[in-house]
Amino acid sequence: MYSKILKWVMSFQLILLPFFLAAQFSFGLTLGGLSYHFEQSPNTAFYKWKFSKNGLLTGFAGVTFSASYKINDYVGFKIVQSLIFRDSAGKFAGITNAGIELHDDIIGLRSPTHRFSASIGPFWYYRKGWSGIPQYQNDPAFLTIDKGGKWESKFIWYGGFLRYNYLIGEHTDLAVDLLPGFPHISAISFGLNRNH
Repeated sequence: MYSKILKWVMSFQLILLPFFLAAQFSFGLTLGGLSYHFEQSPNTAFYKWKFSKNGLLTGFAGVTFSASYKINDYVGFKIVQSLIFRDSAGKFAGITNAGIELHDDIIGLRSPTHRFSASIGPFWYYRKGWSGIPQYQNDPAFLTIDKGGKWESKFIWYGGFLRYNYLIGEHTDLAVDLLPGFPHISAISFGLNRNH
């Protein structure tokens, strides 16, 4: 089931790609990163990259691709695809998000060097199931396990990302992506953004 949904999402993104290949297009690539768990989990014993004894701060290895189209100074469209090769438990995970992007001009910030944006829209988080790990305890408020136990996922209609860009060249920014996954987890990654 999840492979069919993933194929549909990827096809949808490819269909929309020509609309993004225009004058107000930007492409971002960030590498992960750090995640912060808002509450201590009973699963911290098998977290692979813990930076704190209680497991609240962990590392992950992943890459995030983003494409956005700026309609005007205030609003645009954005598509984000994250591939997390090693999550807190060393398993594969992913995030797919498409939605409206709000730019900093909407609140009156007009800096040529510093840019902020927020995207909001349908958000799907999925990962390889942790149920095969001894002593794993699932939190159904956070993730739902599929019938076979191979995948865990969460879909929200109003998820998104926050982004800060620092201009380092005419069309290039240093980028910081923040996933504000309150009340469960927040993640940060760093990379580059190209504007065309």
